[in-house]
Amino acid sequence: MEKAKLINIRKSKKGKLIGEVQFEDGKTMSIPPGAKLDVSLNNIECSIERNSGAITNITIDEKVIFSKASNSDPVSQKINKKHYTNKTTKQASNKATQPSKAHAPYNFIPLNDTVIEGQPIPDFDCYHSEHAGLKRFNGYIECQLESITPIYIRDTYTTEEIIKKEESNEDNPDFFSPGGIARIPGSSLRGMIRTMVEIMSWGKFGFYEDKRLFYRGLADKSNLRLEYQNNMSSYDRNTRKSSYKFNAGYLKKDGFDYYIIPAKVNNGKQFRQVPKRNKNEKFIIEKQKSGEYLVISGSMGNKKNDWLINEPDLDQRIPVSDLDIKEYIIDENRYSDDKGDGNLLRLISMSKDRMTPCFYVRWRDEDGRERVSFGHTGFFRLPYKYTIGDHIPENLKRKELIDIPESIFGKISEKQSFASRVFFEDATLMPGQNDIFVSDEPLTPKILSSPKPTTFQHYLEQPSDVTVKNLNHWNTKEAKIRGYKLYWHKDGLGWEYEGNDEEKAKNKRILTKIKPIKPGIKFKYRIRFENLSQEEIGAILFAIDLPENCYHKIGMGKPLGLGTIKIRPALFLINRESRYTNLFENENWNLGVEESNIQKFKDAFEQYVLNQVNKLENSDLSSLWNHERMKHLKVILDFENTKLKGWKQETDYMELKEFKNRPVLSKPLEVYNKFTSN
Repeated sequence: MEKAKLINIRKSKKGKLIGEVQFEDGKTMSIPPGAKLDVSLNNIECSIERNSGAITNITIDEKVIFSKASNSDPVSQKINKKHYTNKTTKQASNKATQPSKAHAPYNFIPLNDTVIEGQPIPDFDCYHSEHAGLKRFNGYIECQLESITPIYIRDTYTTEEIIKKEESNEDNPDFFSPGGIARIPGSSLRGMIRTMVEIMSWGKFGFYEDKRLFYRGLADKSNLRLEYQNNMSSYDRNTRKSSYKFNAGYLKKDGFDYYIIPAKVNNGKQFRQVPKRNKNEKFIIEKQKSGEYLVISGSMGNKKNDWLINEPDLDQRIPVSDLDIKEYIIDENRYSDDKGDGNLLRLISMSKDRMTPCFYVRWRDEDGRERVSFGHTGFFRLPYKYTIGDHIPENLKRKELIDIPESIFGKISEKQSFASRVFFEDATLMPGQNDIFVSDEPLTPKILSSPKPTTFQHYLEQPSDVTVKNLNHWNTKEAKIRGYKLYWHKDGLGWEYEGNDEEKAKNKRILTKIKPIKPGIKFKYRIRFENLSQEEIGAILFAIDLPENCYHKIGMGKPLGLGTIKIRPALFLINRESRYTNLFENENWNLGVEESNIQKFKDAFEQYVLNQVNKLENSDLSSLWNHERMKHLKVILDFENTKLKGWKQETDYMELKEFKNRPVLSKPLEVYNKFTSN
C-alpha cells in the first residue's frame, strides 16, 4: 500500500467530480472513474493499491472510496455489477448522504412570521377604569401549583457556602428555601409564563444571547468541513500545492490592551511543521535556543507533526480589539483545564514577558470592522461570520414596536422604557404538607450537559432536501433559528445517577447533588396586576390555564424529566370604587374583591390574536390551538406522551457517536406522529 493524497478535486465540464492522486514522490495520477469523491476530500491523505501501475483501491481512514472489481469471472461480474449498482450502491449512497433523524429531550416551537402589536400603554400615575378606549382592570390571579414530577430549584448560597464551594467544588444541594422554608421564586414563575405569552401572542423573539459561536470542522462529516478548510487553507491548481491562510505570531498584553506580534518570515514562511517527537498528551510550549517556539498540540487524533514558529518580529504589531478578546473568552467549548494549557489568555498571565505563541487570521465582520481571531495551534477554532442574532428575522427584532409581552411585562431600552404591570409572588407551600422531599439525603442526578447551539443541525432550520452535504450552519446567512426551545415531559423516573463509587469519583467535577421536592406537593401564589386590559389579562391566563393534560416545566433537570408542574388559576378583580365608597361589607372590611370568569378573558385574548393572524395569513381559524405553531406547542406540553411506548428513548440525549453524521431534529408534531401513525 502506498501513501498519497487527493488533490485538485473539481467538477468536469460534464458536471462530474474528477481529481488526481499525488504520491510522496510528487508524481500524480488521475483518480479512476467511479470513486466516491467530494470536494471536501481535497488534500486529504489516503492509501493506494496498484496492480501493473493501475490504481485498484483508494482508502481514507479505512473507508474505501474506490475499489476495482476482479476480472476473473466476466459473466458473474456483469450480473453482480448490475445488481449492486442499481440497488445496493444506490441505497448505500442515500444512506451516506441522508442524515438520520435525531432525538433529544428538547424541541423547538417554530418562529412566527409576523409580530402582533400590543395595545396602548396607560400612564402609571393612577389606576385607570378606562384608557385609550379600553376598559382597564386591577386585581390578582390566585394560582395553585402542584408538582407532577420531582422539581428542583437550587437554594441561594451563604458566605460560608460560597467559600466551601470554591474549596471543594461542591454545590449547595438544598431546595430554594429563604428563611428555611421551601418555596418557588416568583422570578422563575415570571420567566416561565412570559415565554408562554411570547409564543402564544406572536411576540418578538425577545431573549437570546447575541453572541458569535466558534467551530473547528477539520474532521466533520458535513459540509462544515469544507467551510473550515476554505477559511484555513487554499489550493493552487497551477502549482498543485496547498497553502495555509492562517499566520503565526505572538499574542501579547500591554496594560489592558492586547496585540499580536507577527513571527518573522524566513524563506517565505512564519512557521513550519516538524515531525512529532513523542506522543505528548498535553499542550506544551517550548522555547528553542534559536528563539523559535515549538508548539506541541497534544496527542488527540492521529497527529504526526508539531508547529515550529519563527521568532517574533518586534517591529510589527496588530491590535486585537476588546470584542475579539471578549468573544474568545465566551467560547464555551474552548479547551481548558486547571494546569495551564491552550487558553492563551491564561498562558499570558503565567508568562514573564506577558506574551505567548499563537496562530491567527484577520478578517472583516458584517459591519466592516477589522477583526482578528486566534488560537493556540494551527487549526484553531474559528468564529462563525454571523452571530446568533443574525439568524433571527428582522421583523422579530424591531425595537420600536411594542408587542403584547412587552406591554404587560415592561421594557428597557435606550429609547423607550416603562415598568411592568404584572408582579409575581413566590409560591409557598400550602398548609398541612410534611415530608415534601424525595429523600432526606441529597441525591445525585445523571450528568447533564449545557445547551449546545453549535449543534446547528438542531438549532437552525434545515432545507427540505437536507443531506449531510447541504446542512445549514451558522455561516449560512439565510438560515433561520428553529424557534423557542422547550423540553419534553417525562414520567419523572430514572433520573438518578447509577454509577458506582469509582465512577462517581472519576466524574466528581461534573456531578452535583440535589434535594428535589417529590410529586404531589402543592404550592400557592399570586400574580398581581394593574391597569391591564381584558385581552392582556387573557394573555396571562391563556399562558397559565393550559388544555387538559398539558403542563408547564420549571427549575433544573428538565432534560431528565424533572420540573413538570400543573397550575390552576382563579381570577379576582378589585372594584376600587366600591372599596373606597363602602368601608364595611356586613361585619368585614370591604376589600372590593370579586372573583371573575376566567374564560371570558381568555376568549378576548384569543380573538384578539386570531383576528390579526387570520388577516395576516389569509386564514380562517376559529381556535388559536388549530394553528400549526400552536399544535407544535400543545404536543410538547402534553404529559400523556409519557405513556407512549418508546417515549423515553425518543426524548433522551443521543450518545456522542450518534452526532457524527449530524442527524437533524424532527419538528414536535413529526416526533409525535411517529408514535401515533401506526
